[in-house]
Amino acid sequence: MINDSHILLRLFIIHFLVSALTYRKIFNRDAYRNIHRSKWVYIASGIYSVLIYCANSSWFDVWIIPCVFITFIVISILCNRIRHQSARLLVFQGVLLVFLFSLRFYSSDFLPISILQALRILCNSKGSLLIILGFIILIWPVGYIIGQITEPFREQLNNEEVSKGLEKAGMWIGCIERTIIYLFVLSNFLTATAFLVTAKSIFRFGEISKSRKEAEYILIGTLMSYSIAMVVGFLIKYAAD
Repeated sequence: MINDSHILLRLFIIHFLVSALTYRKIFNRDAYRNIHRSKWVYIASGIYSVLIYCANSSWFDVWIIPCVFITFIVISILCNRIRHQSARLLVFQGVLLVFLFSLRFYSSDFLPISILQALRILCNSKGSLLIILGFIILIWPVGYIIGQITEPFREQLNNEEVSKGLEKAGMWIGCIERTIIYLFVLSNFLTATAFLVTAKSIFRFGEISKSRKEAEYILIGTLMSYSIAMVVGFLIKYAAD
């Protein structure tokens, strides 16, 4: 028996499959602000609407085809006005996914009730709330604290000794590596942290070998980031038990 979760998974598969195959064709440079003239918008919309109708398994709801067809075109035209490519992709995918959820909500009473129940369980679960708290702590306060602690070391580096990199790249790298280590600790996969340290050392070896001060500065920040992420992970595990 096919339930709502299976149907929703099929809708997601079709959504991402069609998006992957047609996104670049729809949002190309020639179609900027003239996307309504692009044949690919209508081709992708037709394929998308028919497949969504088939995956929805509501054969009497033929209205789904024109509804999805028009919605896809409207969303494509509106999103094409966004100049930044990453923002355009996020808005395009996000709005379409919300539309798919709404489509299932309209044809099924089970799914919204299930989501509300899941949210209620999440809010009432001590372990889930602690894990979310750990993520928030590692993303913002810890990064700021590490930056303040390492500032005196950063001031010791001359401008000639510091290799120029991407703006705020270090902040994003730190957030990502702390998140990964946090997940490793929560999942009892501690040996993977050694692989992460080795991988980062290999990538940065050619750069940090040019300056001892910069190498020591990067090493201090990395070890602090790793240590705090592991401590927070163990504390959250202990508190959740």
